[in-house]
Amino acid sequence: MRLAVWNIRGIGSEEKKIIVKKLIKEENIDLVGLVETKHSDISIWNIRKIWGDQKVDGVHSPAMSGSGGLLVSWNEDIFKVASSLVTQRWICVFGS
Repeated sequence: MRLAVWNIRGIGSEEKKIIVKKLIKEENIDLVGLVETKHSDISIWNIRKIWGDQKVDGVHSPAMSGSGGLLVSWNEDIFKVASSLVTQRWICVFGS
């Protein structure tokens, strides 16, 4: 399994989404954690847009006042999530 964690400092621009998508594809990433997304909400549609054609899921801890925000997303063909716990400051994902 290949993991990546990145302090993205905002995932709003198309340029950053393209960079993350390229990283996932070129490095065959199975699970990615993004820190400082600066978003109060990230939909599953947006997660899938970043990953491309892969079967993915993810959890998001929202930013507050434009600061913070965490996103953990994964390739469901590789990583099976049994449960997750999301708080304002951290995300814990338990695989099965």
